[in-house]
Amino acid sequence: MFSIESMSRKELIELYNQIGERIRYLQQMEAQEKMNNFYYDDFVTFTSKDGRVITARVKRFNKKSVSVECEHGTRWTVSPQLLKKIPTGVLSAPYKVLGS
Repeated sequence: MFSIESMSRKELIELYNQIGERIRYLQQMEAQEKMNNFYYDDFVTFTSKDGRVITARVKRFNKKSVSVECEHGTRWTVSPQLLKKIPTGVLSAPYKVLGS
């Protein structure tokens, strides 16, 4: 272990930048790992900021997020960590989850 007390301002700034880069890398890897659970046209649900449960279809994979489309064409860009896949056969009429 090292002591930051003995580090210069320049060394501390370099350490800060390295930590930030590492955190961004780990977040990107986590998002990529979560995205690997989904395929194009999968049905998913997520909870919006106002508390509504939204059912949608996966339409695009972005670098850190997934674009989904609801039944009436509304598009959302959602973090893959917030998505839950709906198993095949759980939907009845378009975008209606059985039992909810």
